[in-house]
Amino acid sequence: MGQASMRSEIRTALALRWAMAINVVISLLSEAAMVKTVSAAEANREFSKLMKLAESGERVVVTSRGQPKVQITRVEEADSEKAQRREAFDRLTERLNSQPAQNLPRLTRDDFYD
Repeated sequence: MGQASMRSEIRTALALRWAMAINVVISLLSEAAMVKTVSAAEANREFSKLMKLAESGERVVVTSRGQPKVQITRVEEADSEKAQRREAFDRLTERLNSQPAQNLPRLTRDDFYD
């Protein structure tokens, strides 16, 4: 097997591992309940209303200059999501560790550039 072919196989193996990791992250991000997005100014004016929405289970995302900055959610929900993310990360790590790369040569940075 030539060095170019070996590099191609290594790149493919790395791409597959990254694809698996990305799929886990995407599935975690797509598990969204209802989300209400408000500006920081609106959040400041309507905080008690937004707090009640969050208590009822709705997520509230506060933006500044159109960019999401913070999320208001129930504490129980945040704790549950944190535990789910940790479990998913642990499963991913376990899966990746159970499939070690085999027979791969030691490469330097220069090997990735032709």
